[in-house]
Amino acid sequence: MVHPHTNAASSSPNGGAATTTTTTLTSATEEQDRHYQDDEDEDDPQDNMEYWLQRCSICFEAQLDLCLDYCRDQYCLDCFRRYVTNVVTSSWGLSVTKIRCPVCQDHIPQSEWSKFVPKSVVDQYNRFNQPYRSFSRCCPGCETEVMPCQRLQRSQPRRVHGLLKEYLHECNEHHDHPRHRMLLRDVLPVYERQEWSSHTLLDVYKRTIHALKVLERDHPSFIQPLVIAQHILSFDMKPDTWRKLQFIHIGLFPETNCPECNMVFCLQCGNQHHPGSTCEQYMQNVVDHHAAPVEVIETFQWQLKNSRRCPSCSIMIQRDEGCNKVDCSLCGYCFCWACLSQWSDKCGFYHCSRSPTTTSDVSPEHSNAKTELGVPNVSSIQARLYPGINA
Repeated sequence: MVHPHTNAASSSPNGGAATTTTTTLTSATEEQDRHYQDDEDEDDPQDNMEYWLQRCSICFEAQLDLCLDYCRDQYCLDCFRRYVTNVVTSSWGLSVTKIRCPVCQDHIPQSEWSKFVPKSVVDQYNRFNQPYRSFSRCCPGCETEVMPCQRLQRSQPRRVHGLLKEYLHECNEHHDHPRHRMLLRDVLPVYERQEWSSHTLLDVYKRTIHALKVLERDHPSFIQPLVIAQHILSFDMKPDTWRKLQFIHIGLFPETNCPECNMVFCLQCGNQHHPGSTCEQYMQNVVDHHAAPVEVIETFQWQLKNSRRCPSCSIMIQRDEGCNKVDCSLCGYCFCWACLSQWSDKCGFYHCSRSPTTTSDVSPEHSNAKTELGVPNVSSIQARLYPGINA
């Protein structure tokens, strides 16, 4: 007699029916698990490594369009174009900027990255990244770009030797400035034998031009120092040496003529020529005497507050925020904004021990607070944000 609630298959003496039922249930469970796994793979493809191997290394979203030959990193075309364009537009200093891979920082040759960007970007890079690119200023009168240190053609040191020898021959008729005439005689063999290195050429240039400028005061009819200086600028030298030499040249010859309107203006500050006074003195004098339109006076006031003369290249550079550590965007010199000396451990990011003044506007009770090197002074920041609350 079979119990009404008993499964008939379980009464089999050899258990065959029970085995069949269990196998069927197991197969259904495995099929369901595979179905769930397929659904998970379809819903979350990011768990698959193959998915990431086909993604851009910058945005991780778009599918790759190119793979670099040198480092094998891969990008989508939009991201790579945007990256190269940003690097090129920011490379406005006087040193050559190299395009590097944003992932591994390997150098990407121009022959490769130029294939994926517009021609206008390549032209801008070539214009901004010339090894001997001259510093330039826009004329304040007509806004024409003026380059005072262009290398027009290569000059021979023997040519300078001949000019200086002729100059000294004419100076022998006079007996003034014997020390400076002796200085020129000392550098004559250097130009004749071309005995200098990249470092000593800078010193030879300064000694030569300094002596010529002193002698020119009493003998203006003789050869002009600017002529000799332009010949030396055209010597065959390394790009980095030439970049340093042109800023020494601008420091010795700060004024230039605009080729379009013939206006004489200052290369260091970009304003009209102000003989007998520094750039800061000239701007302060204009502000004090209201000797210019209101917008010009306001510009000078802002420049006097936020500008400094780079101790290396003598060019007025601007900084409206940030710490005291500044890298000149033109010559690359690293100096302290507060004391204008070369950056060292004695210079603080927010309080410089060498300078009696500080660049941050803090109340006297916070001015003596010591700040760890590289760590923001929280008290000074709070004093600026909440001047009426004592920290």
